[in-house]
Amino acid sequence: MKGTKTKEVRRRPPRDGEERKETKYSRLEAMLRHPQGTTVEELGSRLGWQPHTVRAAVSVLRKDKKLMISLTKGPNGDRVYRVEN
Repeated sequence: MKGTKTKEVRRRPPRDGEERKETKYSRLEAMLRHPQGTTVEELGSRLGWQPHTVRAAVSVLRKDKKLMISLTKGPNGDRVYRVEN
């Protein structure tokens, strides 16, 4: 398409003594790093997201952060995501 440009968003790095604000993506990654993993339902309830949003966010972490995220079936037959080391 002619004339369309994507705008690059630049964020400044935190200054000395300044902490980076916790984001939903950082909370998602922390929950996925739990040794037992977590289910879509747990992620959705803690982050306030719908199941399709959770699955999309996991996909973004796989692609953008190059995380190895495994998907297995839990004891109740639900999907369990976890980051593989």
